[in-house]
Amino acid sequence: MSDYREPKYTTVKMLKAHSYIDTDDEDEYLSMLLSASEDIIETALQRKLYLYEQPDGTLPGGILMGIYLEAGTLYANREQVAYTAANAVPFANVKAKIKPFINHGQYTDNS
Repeated sequence: MSDYREPKYTTVKMLKAHSYIDTDDEDEYLSMLLSASEDIIETALQRKLYLYEQPDGTLPGGILMGIYLEAGTLYANREQVAYTAANAVPFANVKAKIKPFINHGQYTDNS
């Protein structure tokens, strides 16, 4: 599973706390989910994450929470089909967390 980049802004430890995971059995898988979630949020923002870095190199809390929510959702729903009905929790979804940061212009890399 090591053909992915390591997550830059998030940690497996924090995802485990967020998702109530208390074993180390899936750490590599969780790292992959975080990496994918960083990419997903970057695409949703229409701007590279490094453009949101604060002076200490971290991202704003809203963006971080969006990444952890996305990773937690990917972890909880590992398949494309759900066999039970699920309802979104208002204001706890990813879009609500990252909305203030979305670049409504054209996607820019600025690298």
